[in-house]
Amino acid sequence: MSADPSIEDTLRAAGFVPRNPDRPGLWGRDPFRDEATGRTLYREILDIDCPFALSGAISPKKRSTPALARHGKHASNNTPGLELAAMDRSLIEVPDLEDPNHRVQMFVAGDAGLLCAKSYKIGERIFVTSRLPRPKDYLDLFLLMDSSDPAAARDVFEHHMSSPIIGASVKLGASYVSRLIRDSDVHTRVLEAGGGRIPPDVTEGIFANWCHAFPRNNFR
Repeated sequence: MSADPSIEDTLRAAGFVPRNPDRPGLWGRDPFRDEATGRTLYREILDIDCPFALSGAISPKKRSTPALARHGKHASNNTPGLELAAMDRSLIEVPDLEDPNHRVQMFVAGDAGLLCAKSYKIGERIFVTSRLPRPKDYLDLFLLMDSSDPAAARDVFEHHMSSPIIGASVKLGASYVSRLIRDSDVHTRVLEAGGGRIPPDVTEGIFANWCHAFPRNNFR
């Protein structure tokens, strides 16, 4: 990836500043003071993450990304679980939310890549750190499942599992998918996050379809 221009220089030129000096990759623009908490918040936020297996870091606990060192120490955060999203992607035309006439082409992650990243995030919190995921994370997981084809997603996972670079991450992501879709508490959390808008029988039907595509203990 070319370092000219650098990510950090480009963001600073656009008015963005690091939101947290101790956490690279977190950028904000148009700051304001939250009167209730006294904290500085930002009307625009931008998170830039680099998949751990592609970051050049020796540990997922290290936040720095040696592979992007020339882009500045605040440029990007080292984040495990995003590896499949970096490979399962398509170049599409995206309209500007404020000016629909302004469009740019960019790579956007596919269903399998997004599902892997979201399952990895939830799985790490539930099974590794014992931190409760946000309701939004559960709802995002379900909406991805609802709008995706289970067999097609499984094929994308399996295609990249043999990769010497990202294979381990993809396999772990598939394992998290398999565990989460069988977890009754996850089912309950999805219904709660949906605020009564998702019928329980619909939820169970979708989970059942995914259980068929992602067999138990098949991705270890």
